[in-house]
Amino acid sequence: MIIFHFKSLFCFVNFSNFLILFYYARNLIKFDLYYYIIILCIFTVISSYGQYNLYYNQKPDRENLRKVAYELAADEFWGRGTGQKGGFIAADYLAAKFGEIGLKQFPGYENFEQNVPLHEITVQPESVLELYNSVDTILPEINFEYLVHKTGSGTIIPKPVEMVFAGFGISAPEYDYNDYRNINVLNKIVVCYSGEPESDDDIYFMGNIATKHSNIDIKQRTALAQGAKACIIIPNPIDFDYEEWTKTVYEYSFPELSLAYSPSDILTLLIQPEIASKLFAYEKYDYETLSKMFFENKLISFEMKSKMTFRGFYKDRIFFSPNIIGYLEGSDSKLKQTCVIVTAHYDHLGIGPAIRGDSIYNGMLDNAMGVSSLLEIARIMQKSEAKPLRSVVFMLTTAEEKGLLGSLHYLNYPAFPLYKTIANINIDGMAFIDNFNSVVGIGSKLSELDTILRTTARNMNLYLEEFPQEFIEIESFNRSDQIAFASAGIPGMMVMDGTHYKNVSRDYGIFRLVEYMAGFYHTPFDDTDILINWHAAVQHTHLLMNLIATVAMSETEPEWAEWTNYYYERIKLKNEKR
Repeated sequence: MIIFHFKSLFCFVNFSNFLILFYYARNLIKFDLYYYIIILCIFTVISSYGQYNLYYNQKPDRENLRKVAYELAADEFWGRGTGQKGGFIAADYLAAKFGEIGLKQFPGYENFEQNVPLHEITVQPESVLELYNSVDTILPEINFEYLVHKTGSGTIIPKPVEMVFAGFGISAPEYDYNDYRNINVLNKIVVCYSGEPESDDDIYFMGNIATKHSNIDIKQRTALAQGAKACIIIPNPIDFDYEEWTKTVYEYSFPELSLAYSPSDILTLLIQPEIASKLFAYEKYDYETLSKMFFENKLISFEMKSKMTFRGFYKDRIFFSPNIIGYLEGSDSKLKQTCVIVTAHYDHLGIGPAIRGDSIYNGMLDNAMGVSSLLEIARIMQKSEAKPLRSVVFMLTTAEEKGLLGSLHYLNYPAFPLYKTIANINIDGMAFIDNFNSVVGIGSKLSELDTILRTTARNMNLYLEEFPQEFIEIESFNRSDQIAFASAGIPGMMVMDGTHYKNVSRDYGIFRLVEYMAGFYHTPFDDTDILINWHAAVQHTHLLMNLIATVAMSETEPEWAEWTNYYYERIKLKNEKR
């Protein structure tokens, strides 16, 4: 019992503390046991130091980070578009990198590749949408006043079909909320707002963190389950501005992708508020009244007089694009049967509409740098003699920009059992402004990963900062691969540098972030010409590496906060043993 006490204690002490305990042991313990404990304590100190401080002294190589990121973001990779030439070149390049690092392959995954079957649809400009209110016929212009989110099976709706306004288009029994409660949408068109009800209560729609119900794909599937023929989404008054709409138009200029085996969706459209205003002009509640109801959190559902027809024209094809997956086996005979999965998407938008003469969407920050960071972390962990207790799976996902399709396919066909996957650390974007004093955990508060992040940050002389009020945490958590893992019940988060820097002001840092989002994000100008502080990228990679190691060293699994809907997904996942 005494020996166990000392062993547990020594896991958390440094060598100076060991000397103090050595002194007391000499005076408290019998002479013949004394030397045995000395040897045991020395061994424990040395081994525990390696375990609890795995990689704090192993700095990432700046040139490795630079080289890989610049290669991936070069024009020779054609923007790494899924299903395009550059996407296949990138996959081969990254699979070779996994081999060079020495990661293990899962059985049946030749060349580290998990092939993801994808269906591509390109909507043609001849497609025609007609909306009829009680007085006028409205003919919105495609890829300007309306966008096709999903073509679904209803590419042709030849005769006018009635519409029903369904609030947010949400059915959430866990919150006793149902926009469909008093309406019948069978064979009708559902019209609803983007987003979900506002809440300051963490227990109701998770407060200011968005739930899965705000996702457009969830809304259209809910409408489909209710028997609707199509779904029209109106950007809610909080989220919409015309500059963002213009960016969205560019993004929807690329082909639509879906998993080839996905069940049929229904036609889903996004329309500008100006078109919505005309649509509701002669309804029970006009658009201005609906907007007021939105801000008062008092939206109600009702049948509409307006109707719709749609005639769609498109081209399609089916192809495969791979996830790149390898793993580092854990050092503990029992815990290695569980894993932490580290993800970063390698795809970007590829070749698209030219902006100022440039049509290659290179994706330097989004996400060549994130891929480079993952590779450097895997390289260091693989070559290091100190190995974490649990296994670490490294996955570079395809088609993230097309709806997280690579991660969704993996969750349908996992290489490692999902119920034994304790956490997902996703890397999407890296520090590029300056070395930082604070970090931000996007989605960390939803689970016990928050405590692990705080501890890791503190060990690296950093502190955890609240999410900057200048940005929207909801969007950040819901727009990358961690949300797919979270929805499956696996605790996940993304860790970014905070806004308190070592050498520049917070105002300057916020300016650079806003500048990037406004002028570079998802444009051809997110390329190798962007000004990047590689010392900051090294610091970020070092933090992520130690965070991953800390999670993989933990003898307990991080759990979701009980007030999240992900908590129940985790219980379901474990019960089903998927």
